[in-house]
Amino acid sequence: MDAVLDDCMEVGPAYLHEQPRRHPLLCQFDAGVQEFEAAFRRRCRGRTPVGELLSLGAVRQCYWLLLAEGATTQATEIANWWYNNAAVHGLGQHI
Repeated sequence: MDAVLDDCMEVGPAYLHEQPRRHPLLCQFDAGVQEFEAAFRRRCRGRTPVGELLSLGAVRQCYWLLLAEGATTQATEIANWWYNNAAVHGLGQHI
């Protein structure tokens, strides 16, 4: 009976079930966005924008690497972030 139950239904809380893996470059993108936001806050306190530019370079690199792999859906996620944050980073709406 236990074998039948194991094959037919999932048991336990949803957070225990394996989640689909996020593309490693999207994880790098997330880190780049976090670094950009931290650098932007530092610049608002009078620091130089070097950290912002470096983190935006990392975001841009993830975008182009995803396109090179043919992962256009994931690259679109980054392009949308870039477009929506153009007023903040000031580098234009198109990556």
